[in-house]
Amino acid sequence: MSVVSWPHMRKHNYEASLATASIASAGILGVMIPPSVVLIIYAFIVMESIPVLFIASIMPGLLLALLFMLTIYILTWLNPRLGPSGPKVSIKEKLVSLTGGSLETIAIFGLVMGGLFAGLFTPTEAAGVGAAGALVVVLARRQLSWKGFAASLSDSTLTTAMILVIVVGARMFGHFVGITGLPFLIAEWGVGLPHPEISVWAFLILSFI
Repeated sequence: MSVVSWPHMRKHNYEASLATASIASAGILGVMIPPSVVLIIYAFIVMESIPVLFIASIMPGLLLALLFMLTIYILTWLNPRLGPSGPKVSIKEKLVSLTGGSLETIAIFGLVMGGLFAGLFTPTEAAGVGAAGALVVVLARRQLSWKGFAASLSDSTLTTAMILVIVVGARMFGHFVGITGLPFLIAEWGVGLPHPEISVWAFLILSFI
């Protein structure tokens, strides 16, 4: 997102503060709105249904996206220099612009998510279908070079290795927590506090910080 969005926002004279904040906050949407790699990892760790998590995250993700848009609208309304208005674009031009790649993206997304929720294939198979669909699109558009293909394989390898390290670390941490009985000790300690509710909340907030 940084590589794609940052140059265009700076090209249109967006303030660096708004551009970087938008990119950073939008990363959370990638976690919440399906298909989310983070949700798949979480589902694998806690042995939860991936489709159920995907369905549960749709509305919070859309609500968060709406709040982000509202926040940016208010900020730019109060201070137009943060994000200057671009040239006016007609409805026809907007519809024509969809043929530049958006339709293919929507089609692949619909194929992957539709097949997943319909039970036609597993999440792993859905990932393969999505990758195959993207490959077909770039081949049809003649946009795939050997250099780009090698770069995509390199990025995929790095991402896969990162995910595996996270999963292994989570498994080890979960095993450690289970052996030590840490959750039960914390629960007993929280119940024994003079003001359990407030104290536990304060402890959790400080732990996150």
